[in-house]
Amino acid sequence: MLPTLFSMDYNKINSKNTRLGADYVMSHPNEAVCLEFSDLFVAIAREKGIYSREIEGYGFSLDPKLQPISLSSDVLHAWPEYFDPVTQNWVSVDPTWENTSGIDYFSSFDLNHIVFSIHGQNPDYPLPAGMYKTDNTHDISIKPVVDLPEEKKEITVESINFPTTISDGKTYQGTFTIKNNGNSYLWNIPVEIDGESLAITKKNLIVSELAPMETSTVIFNYQSGVNNKILKGSIKINVLNKQLFIQSVNIIPHIYTLLINGLGIIFGASTLFLIFRSLSKIKHHGH
Repeated sequence: MLPTLFSMDYNKINSKNTRLGADYVMSHPNEAVCLEFSDLFVAIAREKGIYSREIEGYGFSLDPKLQPISLSSDVLHAWPEYFDPVTQNWVSVDPTWENTSGIDYFSSFDLNHIVFSIHGQNPDYPLPAGMYKTDNTHDISIKPVVDLPEEKKEITVESINFPTTISDGKTYQGTFTIKNNGNSYLWNIPVEIDGESLAITKKNLIVSELAPMETSTVIFNYQSGVNNKILKGSIKINVLNKQLFIQSVNIIPHIYTLLINGLGIIFGASTLFLIFRSLSKIKHHGH
């Protein structure tokens, strides 16, 4: 586990650290931090045909030399994983902490390592939390607790858009967005669109998954459920068996729409006729 090859350079933890890479650190063993321990492990494992990758995240420790979060800036921790073909699992090891603490982090692991990003084919991407900044500040705060977190399921309906005055004999389209404002991942979320005096196409659907703060747009079609009547209907949106939205819809018979349009045409034609007649009289008197 590399304890005889490297020695931890604590001076690099709170400074602007540059990744050295496995090849360089082999000839500079006193300049290693967790990235170099991990890079060399991954390089050796892959050379031997063992699938391996680098993990970047947070490691909680009461040892001030191991604490990855400083008081002034975010300092993350890196450790490797290798794939065990027998168990078909990725196994975490930490050669850095084994070097600094003397604890065997190969035969057993702990629950103090929190993964932010996994680097497999690409050694630099995706960027973990804390690496997106241009200034050296302390923005990440993780506090271990003994109590289990309270699961919060909260869905909201947003960006609602559909006509609220319709006529019979015509199909309309509406859209809305559901957002997961809770703190847990949700799967197979039931969404029901119910219409009073309306016919809804695909009124029951399932949103396969929603991560916290993720949104999903729903598109639906609807039309009047009755003909030749003036009345009010409504559209209701239920998510997770809870009504989150209701909107009244005015239904006007199609024949009324035709009559109104016809009257509009007649009124417009009559107005043009009167204007034309008035202009003709003015022109006649002018002569």
